[in-house]
Amino acid sequence: DETHLERIHQIIATVILLQNPLPIKVFAEFLGLSEEEVRATLYHLHSIILVPEPNADEEKMSLRYFHPSFPDFIKDAQRCTDKRFHVDFVKENARMTLRCLEIMGSGLARNKLGVNGLVDTPDIQMNDPGRIENAFPPLLRYACTYWALHFNIALDAPGDDCATTNEKATEFVKTHLLHWIEGMSWMGKLDFALLSINTLLDHPKSVC
Repeated sequence: DETHLERIHQIIATVILLQNPLPIKVFAEFLGLSEEEVRATLYHLHSIILVPEPNADEEKMSLRYFHPSFPDFIKDAQRCTDKRFHVDFVKENARMTLRCLEIMGSGLARNKLGVNGLVDTPDIQMNDPGRIENAFPPLLRYACTYWALHFNIALDAPGDDCATTNEKATEFVKTHLLHWIEGMSWMGKLDFALLSINTLLDHPKSVC
């Protein structure tokens, strides 16, 4: 049915467009699904998508595609002629951008670690990494790290898709830019944050 097909399409698109693989539980959370729903949806697609066993070790907990050429095939409308499964590269990155913004909007805040007074950030990063991991769990960490990369691709979307993504990104920047920079600093990714900002500033369609 249409709902099942849409879920298959969304899962496959996300698998091939993630900038860094996510454990299946976190992957399901990114899509707003349960792990059981993801597994059930992919039940007949094990020849395409590698689905980890429930008891797999941490290094093998991510969904992966088997064939290196699979993303190129499914993103090419001339090769993947079944429109139900063709992945629109730009449109799906816009969807993932909006999801990242949603995750950060609910997960970021001023002084996320609850630090009182001045603190030596490298000291906490070296001696209390668990505190940072608890404040920035994998789902929030992914959104913070890669939203700008997804957004930079989404800006090439036509018309309303680009306008909607720009609008939501602008709202996020106005509300959470400093919270995001603070978070990226705690995660040791401040250089990456500055690079992301420069990339967006250079894009002619970005209004952030």
